[in-house]
Amino acid sequence: MIVIDAIIRSKRKTVSLIISPQGKLIVHAPVNCPLNYIESIVKKRSDWITKNQSKISARNEANQNILNYKNVLYMGKVYRLALADNITSITLYGNAIYIPLKTPKDKIKRNLVKWYKVQALEIAQQRVSLYANIMHLMPKNISINNTKTSWGLCNNKKEIKLNWRIIMLPLELVDYVAVHELAHLIEFNHSKRFWQVVLNVLPDTAKRKKELKKGDFLLQLFRD
Repeated sequence: MIVIDAIIRSKRKTVSLIISPQGKLIVHAPVNCPLNYIESIVKKRSDWITKNQSKISARNEANQNILNYKNVLYMGKVYRLALADNITSITLYGNAIYIPLKTPKDKIKRNLVKWYKVQALEIAQQRVSLYANIMHLMPKNISINNTKTSWGLCNNKKEIKLNWRIIMLPLELVDYVAVHELAHLIEFNHSKRFWQVVLNVLPDTAKRKKELKKGDFLLQLFRD
């Protein structure tokens, strides 16, 4: 039997099923939608739900050390977290990211996030600027954000914001996010013309898009 973990009601007109990064089934439904109707849709989509929950369970099991912060990612590579008494700031060296020994235990994650954000802003500005020049575009501002569901966004003010967690991704995926958002300066949609803009810059877009999808669970890290 499929378990519905949460039903979120709003003024929407249709029922939507979402599998969360934790494998939970979240149903978005209209305010007055009967529960038995929601259950009937869940029953019809049971194969899809089970298949995707199994995929997420396997992915989470494979990335258990990342999800419990025993290891961390930086530019697509796995590093262990370690304490060191001969440093005054977070330092990446060899196969580890070192935290000053005197850092209070309850501040390790917070300080690591601050360090991540500094690195992320630098790489975001660098890669977006690089591809902006290639594409002959000029965003008004390049910054980072902390959204829960997307790797980047481009608004109607021509501002580009990348999720600071891009610093966990390999460079080729950071570049894909950068080009994707820059393409919205030309096509503010996801039409065929939009994807052609992206393809003109990155011919292997399909491969990068698929790989980025596998990393979507990273968007939920460092939120506790």
